[in-house]
Amino acid sequence: MPVPLWLHLKLSGLNRPSALPERLPPIADRPAAPIWIRVSEAAPEHDIETVLQLLSTRLPEHPFVVTGPAALVERLALPRDCHPLPDPADTASDIHAALGVWKPALVLLLGRALPPGLISGAQAAGIPVMLAACTGAEDAPYAGRLLRLFHTILAQDRPETLRLIARGAPPNRLITSGPLTLPPAPLPCSGAELAAMGGLLQNRPTWFAASVPESELQIVLTAHRQALRQAHRLLLILAPEASGDAIDLAQRLTEEGWHVARRSLEGEPDQHTQIFIADDAEDYGLWYRLAPVTYFGGSFAAAGCARSPYEAASLGSAILHGPEAGRYPALYQSLQAVQGSKRLQQPEDLPEAVTEFLAPHRSAFLSYNAWDIETAGAGAFEDLVSSLCQCLKSP
Repeated sequence: MPVPLWLHLKLSGLNRPSALPERLPPIADRPAAPIWIRVSEAAPEHDIETVLQLLSTRLPEHPFVVTGPAALVERLALPRDCHPLPDPADTASDIHAALGVWKPALVLLLGRALPPGLISGAQAAGIPVMLAACTGAEDAPYAGRLLRLFHTILAQDRPETLRLIARGAPPNRLITSGPLTLPPAPLPCSGAELAAMGGLLQNRPTWFAASVPESELQIVLTAHRQALRQAHRLLLILAPEASGDAIDLAQRLTEEGWHVARRSLEGEPDQHTQIFIADDAEDYGLWYRLAPVTYFGGSFAAAGCARSPYEAASLGSAILHGPEAGRYPALYQSLQAVQGSKRLQQPEDLPEAVTEFLAPHRSAFLSYNAWDIETAGAGAFEDLVSSLCQCLKSP
């Protein structure tokens, strides 16, 4: 064992007695040995949750032990057969105790962290270890040694594959799978509602402002007013951030001279409606399908966007947004990298962008690129499942 790796394990408590078995519950009533998935902060929460949901569907016979930084694991929405458990200290004694209690069939690391105690302990116990979603895998003096202990490593692109090889990863254990960024299931809507509303709108130009906070209301209204000069029948579907504000909002807009209707009152717009207030949070899937352009509210505010842009990307609506990404910086960055969204630098850019992307060829350009990047992770997930199955069948 290389000196840096030996020193790390020694100093982190190689010979320290462990009380771990007393505080780690066994996984009871399992039809097969569990898969231990350790997550790290570098992997986006959305991706972790989606991967776990899909894995639990594809490998139903295996329960999953999920560990990682406590704050991260507590925030995750986990499937029923995923057990969030305390993350053992990365020492030889604690890892040995955890492996003895849980008896995993396989260890999967999601993210860039390379915990030496877990990797070395699992390898010594004959348990295969996999690494996925490892962009910028953790650098350490002993990283090369650790990378050689993996059964399989999934890299997201060719440059990452070459970096891992240069750091010591065996080329025959590397798979260039693509980014493991998986979309959620498209938001649902009633087929009858979609047909009825689509018939009403027909060729009427429409755009959707999603989850708009009070601080951005005038930005959206100014954009709509200016866009109306180019498209006189333009309809704005406006979803306020707080749906309970709809009654007061409708009254204010009416007093300002707008022709307004509300989803919860009139049900649908008529030919004179200029602003249709979408005050039912369950209808987002309907609006994304109907509107060729969506502006994501909150993206000019410090808090950032409250909703994932992949909601619109999966349903073919072109995405407009400001500079603040909220909880979804990685998703917006990936969209911008392939021209799958239009990032606006300042509120004054919104009117021109709405007018530009109401043109079918412009909105189609954005929405196609967004759909392409949003679904790119499907192949990577299939590679992950295939590699997991191969590991589980290995002696």
